[in-house]
Amino acid sequence: MSERLVIRLNSHADDDIHWLRYNDKAQEIIASGCLNNASELDQLTELAKTAVVQVLVSGCDISYFEVTLPKANRRQAFDAIPFMLEDELAADIDTLHFVYSAHKSENQGVY
Repeated sequence: MSERLVIRLNSHADDDIHWLRYNDKAQEIIASGCLNNASELDQLTELAKTAVVQVLVSGCDISYFEVTLPKANRRQAFDAIPFMLEDELAADIDTLHFVYSAHKSENQGVY
């Protein structure tokens, strides 16, 4: 794929969401626009099917944690990570998105 869909999310779901479609080969913006809020993100579904999607978020909306995982049953431990962090998070874990970095020994980085 030589095209990218770049979406910039804001801190609040009711804020405008700006997006653009970029052609890497031609090095030009093909299309751009603004959605009224997060509930309109489904309008970008067709564009996302044929492009690499990059999502930009504000650094103040991201937290980093390290969790110690057991060596046995590592796959099951991954499923439990959100629940392991539940007491440290100010929001319901069902409303959050978790991203895992490469693990270092028994520690797992979580964004």
